[in-house]
Parts: sequence; C-alpha cells; structure tokens
Amino acid sequence: MEVRKAEQRGRQLLERLNIPENLPHLPAATFSEGEQQRINLARGFAAPWPILLLDEPTASLDPGTRYIAMDLIREAVQAGTCVIAVFLTPPRTRRKFPAGSLTCPEPHDYRVLSLKPVGFA
Repeated sequence: MEVRKAEQRGRQLLERLNIPENLPHLPAATFSEGEQQRINLARGFAAPWPILLLDEPTASLDPGTRYIAMDLIREAVQAGTCVIAVFLTPPRTRRKFPAGSLTCPEPHDYRVLSLKPVGFA
C-alpha cells in the first residue's frame, strides 16, 4: 500500500472509531480498555489482509462502537478478506451478530463466526 493511501486510511479509521488525534502520542498505559481495543481495530483494518483472525473484536467497546467494528468486519469480507472471529457474548446481545455462528451451551456462549468472501473454496 502506498504511503499516501495508508495515511488516508489510517486517518479514516481513527475518525470512524472515535480515536482522538492526540491519543497515539500519549503513553499506552494511560489508555482505557475501550481505547486500546479501538486502536487494535484500527491497526488490524488499516491494511488489506487476505485473512484476519479476530479474538473478541468487540470486547470492551460501547454499543455504538460495536456496530462500527461489525461494519468493518463486513467491509473486509466484501473486499475479499477471509475473516475468522471468536465472540464471547451474553445472550442478550446474540441478535447483533450475523447468522451462521456456532454456539456452546450456557453458561458460556462462545460464538465463532467464519465469513468467506465469494470465490474462496
């Protein structure tokens, strides 16, 4: 990815994930769990990867940012990325995740979501 496109993509992700411009310049130890997770999402989606493995990508996020994270996952799949994600979600949030997930019986509800773009075997 060329430098200009990478910088533009980085700025878009920072804005979309509500990461303040000065946050990357602060010590990482001062970030909240949600800020750390949003930065991890921005880093993960900054470049076009053929495969993304995501472990609880919506953990520590507020509801609005969870939807943004799910949109980023859907967009990556539409762009041709194979996404494999694990979600640990309470029963009340199950409806927020796409169909096709596998679940384990309570008390643990582990959701494994494997999305394949068209053209993958």
